[in-house]
Parts: sequence; structure tokens; C-alpha cells
Amino acid sequence: ACGSVPLIDLSRRQIANLIDGLSDKPATRRQLYLYISHFLTWCLGRELIDTNPILGLQPPKPVEARERILTDAEIAELSRADGTIATIAKLSLLTAQRKGSIEEMR
Repeated sequence: ACGSVPLIDLSRRQIANLIDGLSDKPATRRQLYLYISHFLTWCLGRELIDTNPILGLQPPKPVEARERILTDAEIAELSRADGTIATIAKLSLLTAQRKGSIEEMR
């Protein structure tokens, strides 16, 4: 709940609560921490804030890479599938792009 808080009033506790709210999504949680950290460093450099409230907040641990590989049978089944999700999955497989990148395409 930081959306209505002016940037200058943002506290470490509010940032921690926002990040901790994603405890069920560790990769997203770490990415959010990194985005906020970079943004606040940028704001500090432009004198939009006097101190960086994220300093002192431990970053979430890195997430281990997954080692899942589709079998030939799964790829064959995917090639026969129809629908939006199947199309996104096929494009992901063919282009080596992540699902989110494909979903955002125009």
C-alpha cells in the first residue's frame, strides 16, 4: 500500500511490507526489490528524496534456476493444442521468450 504515499514520505517499513506481500512468489519478490532499489537510487541522484529508504533492507535471496525440459511427447501434444494459452506456449517454445514477453506483444 505505497501507491498513495508521497515519494518523500515512503518508509523502509512500507517497502518491506510491499515486498513481503509477495512471499508466495519469490522470483517476483526479488525482482520488485531490485526495481524499487534502482528507482530510489535514481531518485536520490536527482535529489527527489533526501535519503534512500530501502538502504538497510535485506534483499530477498536469489531464486534457484529451474531445470525443467519438455519431453518430445509434451512438445507434440502442445503442437496440436488450440487456444490463446497454447499459442503463447508455442511462441515461447519457438522464440525462447518468456510467457510475459509474449503476452505483452502487440
